[in-house]
Amino acid sequence: MDAIAKWTPLELGEYKTKTPGNKNIPYETTDTENTMLRKFIKEQPGEHTPFVLMKKILSVLKWKYAKENIKKPMAIMTDFAESLRR
Repeated sequence: MDAIAKWTPLELGEYKTKTPGNKNIPYETTDTENTMLRKFIKEQPGEHTPFVLMKKILSVLKWKYAKENIKKPMAIMTDFAESLRR
């Protein structure tokens, strides 16, 4: 809370993360994935902002798991979608 109040970065210590070499994650979702994402957010208020956010999350997951398992990103999204119900 103090870091937020002072608007200063919070020290996380030794933290390593995977970053894209070109500093850009492709923003790509298929028509089928878009249809699924829209179904996931149908009970959420608003349409546009939640849909954009879900597309971005899926794009990051697809980038992260590109070499491991092509079905894992949508499986994660499907699991997460259960929390989007009323």
